[in-house]
Amino acid sequence: MLRRVTAGLPALLAALLGLAMALHTVGASAQAVLTGDHNGAIEGSALRYFIDRHNALGGADRSALEAAPWRSPGPGAVSLGFVRHPVWFHLRIHNDSPRSVERYLQISNPALEVMALRSYQGGPSTPATASDLPAPAQPVTLRAFTRRLQLDPGATVDIYLQVASHAPLQLPVSLWQADKMLDASERSALLLGLYYGALLVMLVYNAVLYLHSRDARYSYYLVYLVSIGSFFVCINGIGGAYIWRNHPGLTHTVALSSLGLVAIFSSLFATRFLSLANTRPTLERAIQGVGLGTALSCLASILYPHPWSLGAAMILAALMTATNLITGMVRWYDRHPSGLLFTLAWTCLTAGAMIMTASGLGWVERTPLTENMAQLGSMLEFMILSMAMIQRLNAERRARSAAQRNALDFERQASQARQAALEAQRSATEELEERVMQRTRELQRLNDQLQTLSTTDSLTGLRNRRFFMERLHAEFSRSKRDGTTIALIVVDVDHFKSVNDTHGHLVGDELLRIVARQINAEVRRESDIVARQGGEEFAALLLNNNAAQALEIAERIRVRVAAARYQAQDISLSCTVSIGVAAMMPTLHSCAEELLKSADAAMYRSKSAGRDQVSVAGQAAA
Repeated sequence: MLRRVTAGLPALLAALLGLAMALHTVGASAQAVLTGDHNGAIEGSALRYFIDRHNALGGADRSALEAAPWRSPGPGAVSLGFVRHPVWFHLRIHNDSPRSVERYLQISNPALEVMALRSYQGGPSTPATASDLPAPAQPVTLRAFTRRLQLDPGATVDIYLQVASHAPLQLPVSLWQADKMLDASERSALLLGLYYGALLVMLVYNAVLYLHSRDARYSYYLVYLVSIGSFFVCINGIGGAYIWRNHPGLTHTVALSSLGLVAIFSSLFATRFLSLANTRPTLERAIQGVGLGTALSCLASILYPHPWSLGAAMILAALMTATNLITGMVRWYDRHPSGLLFTLAWTCLTAGAMIMTASGLGWVERTPLTENMAQLGSMLEFMILSMAMIQRLNAERRARSAAQRNALDFERQASQARQAALEAQRSATEELEERVMQRTRELQRLNDQLQTLSTTDSLTGLRNRRFFMERLHAEFSRSKRDGTTIALIVVDVDHFKSVNDTHGHLVGDELLRIVARQINAEVRRESDIVARQGGEEFAALLLNNNAAQALEIAERIRVRVAAARYQAQDISLSCTVSIGVAAMMPTLHSCAEELLKSADAAMYRSKSAGRDQVSVAGQAAA
């Protein structure tokens, strides 16, 4: 979030200053001329600029460049605010030395795109483009845009530089001797090394805290640290110099993406860390709303890099920083244990960003320290917030320890009370256990009876359809696993309806009992199952039987039923049955319903063929 200050507050101030610069005097002030022994930053008084709204100077020669309506950016640092068009800058250097000198022109703003660099020495000459101005042959890569200039004795060199930027346009340009440039670069690299080293330590430290506690606050803070680090990678030029040096456009995209992630995860972290959900819900909604708005405006700036979208992103980033700072103060006022440290952390980041902004605008002396004050402020923020988190972790650990001690004391007291109660309860328990066991045995007996009744047909004493279907599926699955055959016989009493209609249901019921006894008599194995399917239909499940074996049993059943007679008073009658037989060895994709359907279809084939017959699935009726 403090990064937002880095991106937001500096950019907002730069935009306002740029508006003022746009109204500045036009080319009235005299342009200062640099001497060849100049070392360090170039003030705005030594520069002139021209906003090329129609790209009129894109391929122009020296005379056209000199005739352009140049303006003076004024003294101090060069900051023009948001400029949608390419901008030309003119710089004049005079070598008053009697010997040829080598100097280095350096632009320390990674957000700038250098589109053209032309150098004219002495009178009219063929312009030298950027490719003709070689980069310094140094053993290390320089983060800033750097080009080498060779100045002849007594010569005056005019340099025309065309740049463009999605962000507020600032031109921190310097002219160096080689040794001075390397010294400045080393000092800046040292500060950056300290910063990123501290950032890496904080990342590892908070990763350990997260692994130890599994608290979402630390995961949010880890993403926040990574995002703010990647944002400064773009701001400091490290990304463009070392990571995506062949894709300079990525600096703008990565910076805004990182800023969006900073906005989201800093708001999530602040919400959880300061316990806003239950105590300050209005602040929670405000900080999350501003964070989301900042992230969306950053996304809009990536997709549509217009000054308005960029300005909105920067204003929201500055607002996000202010919201976090105010939230910390409010929670400090609420006596939240981490409110003070949270406020100090965001104060450091805000102060660092403001100093860096003032340095970029020339309000304070530009040094490697002031240029990196935002990183220094964020490093202090990391350290203070890490202290706050470990303080919170220790407080929670102490609270858990106290709760555990209280729980142990309570447990000891409860244990003593339980021991006394156990003594009184033991005798009662023994008596109760005996009564429970007796009652359990009685319940088990009744349950067994109920189970038997629930699976038995009350009329015939055979198993009922529910029990039969459960066993059919179970035995079918077993046959499928074991690779054995299984057979099914379906028996239906012929003309049973006429018996009921002629002699009444009592006679019909007795006839069904007689048929059930005949079937049960022929299915002799204990593993086989005979059941009444309903009405006048019966079924027999034969395990490990093939079709021939099942056919033999079915034929015996048919003969036995036909020979049996019902005798009561003046009624004497017999009946026949139609039987269907099916057998199969189950396959992986077969099911029990297929076997039942086959046997049922065979039974109906026996009916159709004249009744009192046995039919086997897949064969003619017998």
